[in-house]
Amino acid sequence: LGIRIDENCNLCGKCVEICRHEVLEKQNNKIVIINEAKCSKCGQCSAICQPRAIQLFGKQIESFDQNEVIRSVQQRHSVRHFQQEQISKEEILKIVNIAKFCPSACNVRPVKFKVINLMANPQIEKYIIDNHQEIMGWPYKEGVNGETFFRSAPYMIIGFNQTTGRCIQFAEAVSKDDAIIALTSIDLYAQQCGYGTFWCGLMAMALKNQKVRELCKITDDQVIVGCLGFGKPNIKFYNPTIREDIKIEFK
Repeated sequence: LGIRIDENCNLCGKCVEICRHEVLEKQNNKIVIINEAKCSKCGQCSAICQPRAIQLFGKQIESFDQNEVIRSVQQRHSVRHFQQEQISKEEILKIVNIAKFCPSACNVRPVKFKVINLMANPQIEKYIIDNHQEIMGWPYKEGVNGETFFRSAPYMIIGFNQTTGRCIQFAEAVSKDDAIIALTSIDLYAQQCGYGTFWCGLMAMALKNQKVRELCKITDDQVIVGCLGFGKPNIKFYNPTIREDIKIEFK
């Protein structure tokens, strides 16, 4: 894999804090790599490094592209550290409403959204944690640095398919694609507006449980297609994530 920390390191320790797999450790006034085999290649250590001291895959951090579309993709990072602050409904509406510009097959637009204030509804996370084995199929374990099930996110944006009227079967068939496009657009726009997001597949799994659905006021005819944790970040990324180039086959 090849993780390299050069002389520009200022020993702030943010890379150690952000690493979910405990690959890095601060020892004797330097950052050391203690278990490179556990690295998931997420690239967040290099993204949070303000002096750009971390190299991955033998690559330097790329300079920002001034094109706003490219920049929004380059600078998109999963955030799992949030401030516990309220966000106005008007602001949330502005963020989620970006999805109205997204393409939809035959413009059926089967994907709807529900936003849950997790700070005002702590019983949802408590129920999932208390019944984790039954709901998820494995025992609950607190994450790195005390991460809980919702990663401290104050809000959860839930995308669901609720089709009525024309083209019901067609809409059900394409709703997953529509949802991914819409949620990705919300994800990118939210981060461009200074908010943090992460894709919460665990919540989508948990919403197969009837009690969790009831706590979230999800009705039986609402089919979950994706979830985003959302809120004001308690962390700042300075650089694009270092990624390996995608291998493409041409015929």
